[in-house]
Amino acid sequence: VGFKDGGLAYRSLTGEWTTYNTKTSELPDNNVVALVRDNDGLWIGTNGGIAYRSTGGEWTVYNSDNSGLPNNSIKAIESDGTGGIWETGDGGLAHLSFGQKNALCTDLNQADCQSLLTGKRAAIIIAGGGNQLTNTLWDTTESISNYIYKLLNKRGFLNEEIYYLSPKSWADFNGDGLNDRIVDAPNDRPLTVEDIREALQW
Repeated sequence: VGFKDGGLAYRSLTGEWTTYNTKTSELPDNNVVALVRDNDGLWIGTNGGIAYRSTGGEWTVYNSDNSGLPNNSIKAIESDGTGGIWETGDGGLAHLSFGQKNALCTDLNQADCQSLLTGKRAAIIIAGGGNQLTNTLWDTTESISNYIYKLLNKRGFLNEEIYYLSPKSWADFNGDGLNDRIVDAPNDRPLTVEDIREALQW
């Protein structure tokens, strides 16, 4: 149960109550405005962003600093059925999509699933050429780079497993019109050999 300025309360099957708030948990704000449950845990919309508590008790917080949320004041959230969520708030409508590892596990045996969930992988995307007006191929380059990112995401790669090198700091791979905050370097300038060298050493 979510409360205005009271955090979150859970009643177990045995009748015991547990309260979650900013002092006793990683809940980002005590004003809970929306709850959505999925197979792996609970999404919690607050005035401080969105929190996710897994069935194992792990907390993850998404806000405007570390995700594509346009604003931390959430009004409503809804599952998209594929592991991501739609949210609406003071910043408008946004769609957050996440790694597909859990979804991919449904087609794998236990050993392969565990390897997917715990193994480390890395991919590098280099969108070269520059986004200046004289580069007539930039739109195609950007489209292909975002498509590759989307493909890797569907294959279960997390954002931290993908190094996206682009002269444009803004990228939208899921087509919702918002910055997905996936570009790692540089910062709105043409790529250099040193940028590529750093990417290869990542």
